[in-house]
Amino acid sequence: MNKRKILILLPILIIITCFNNVEAVISDPTNISGCQIWLDASDLSSITKDASDYVSQWSDKTSNAYQSNQITASKKPMYVENVLNSKGALYFDGDDSLVVSDFQLGSNMTIFAVIQHSVLGIIIEHSIDSNDYNGFYFHGPGGRPYKIRNSDVPILPPGNTDWQGTSSVLVGLWYDGSSGKYYKNGSCLNVTSTALSNNLVTQGLFIGSRNQSTYFVTGYYMEIIIYNRALSDAELKEVNFYLAEKWGLLESVDSDADGTIDSEDYAPTDNTKKLLSDIEFQDIWSPEQLDQAECVLCLD
Repeated sequence: MNKRKILILLPILIIITCFNNVEAVISDPTNISGCQIWLDASDLSSITKDASDYVSQWSDKTSNAYQSNQITASKKPMYVENVLNSKGALYFDGDDSLVVSDFQLGSNMTIFAVIQHSVLGIIIEHSIDSNDYNGFYFHGPGGRPYKIRNSDVPILPPGNTDWQGTSSVLVGLWYDGSSGKYYKNGSCLNVTSTALSNNLVTQGLFIGSRNQSTYFVTGYYMEIIIYNRALSDAELKEVNFYLAEKWGLLESVDSDADGTIDSEDYAPTDNTKKLLSDIEFQDIWSPEQLDQAECVLCLD
């Protein structure tokens, strides 16, 4: 009798251990080192607006205390409540822009943005025009999802990614000094290899346009996070999941890029763990199958 209990309980203990071995996920992006700027539209205390909800300032939540500003009334975005997952966002109407003066960043970087753009433009650009000056743009329409230039050497990925539409998306850009990657909803869409120095560049950071004059965006910005280094794979997964969970994107984001969306993945930041869908149920197992199984649950 005791032997039978051991056969039943031991596999259950193994499975419980597997399910509770999910690592903690960040609740604050600044807990990961190198967070250069964090703009969060769900935090109304970081937004300065008038009685008509037009925004003159969107404040950085890091200790760097950058400010994105707009003093021209006709170019101010609007704060809108309950845009995504019961949280507010900033709406850019195709002629709006915010500017962070004297923003400092090298070519090594990791960028995350939660957006919904009905008309494509430049999501962010760290330069008055990074086609000609050091800095970067992230998704200029017309064939290039991003461009990074440092010491007059550009990195240009092939192809174009269409993020235009009515669905909100989590997009990302990553560069480590030799390779650049861009992401949509946690999945890497392209890798391009070009070596760049990591010289610091101090330029304006433009949100929603190029130099407030062209490539304007129409649509919503929920959150922007920029790190001054290339995050590790584990850190990428953590920030992806933080944003997906916060903004209600679990049914479209695959934080650990394992082929399973977060809402169906019990370990969304660890692509080495088994999924529930991988568990196979059957009445009779051969000795070979039992020997190869990672976990066995015996039910009487």
